[in-house]
Amino acid sequence: MTKLLAVTPVPLFLLVAGTAVLLAYGTILNLAPLEFGRVVGLYVAILFVVWQAITYFAFGTLPIVCGGALIVAGGAFDDLLEAAIAYDRLRGSACR
Repeated sequence: MTKLLAVTPVPLFLLVAGTAVLLAYGTILNLAPLEFGRVVGLYVAILFVVWQAITYFAFGTLPIVCGGALIVAGGAFDDLLEAAIAYDRLRGSACR
C-alpha cells in the first residue's frame, strides 16, 4: 500500500500557519469597529501588495504598476466622493 499523502514538517507547518492566518483574518474582519466597505478596501489594497511581493520574489517579475495605480486612484476617488457628500450634507444642500 502506497502513501497518498506524505506528511513532512514543512507542509504541516504551512497548513498550521495558513489556518492561523485565516482564523485571525476572520476574527479581525468580524470584530473590526469599521464599516465593511472600509475593511474590504483595506483588504484589497493589502492583498494587492502581497500579490506583487510574491510575484517579484517568487517569480522574479516586476510588479504591475498600472494595476496598483488603478487601485490607488479608485480609493482616492472613493474618499473624495465621500468627503464631497459629507461637505454637501454639512452645508445643508437641497441636492440629494
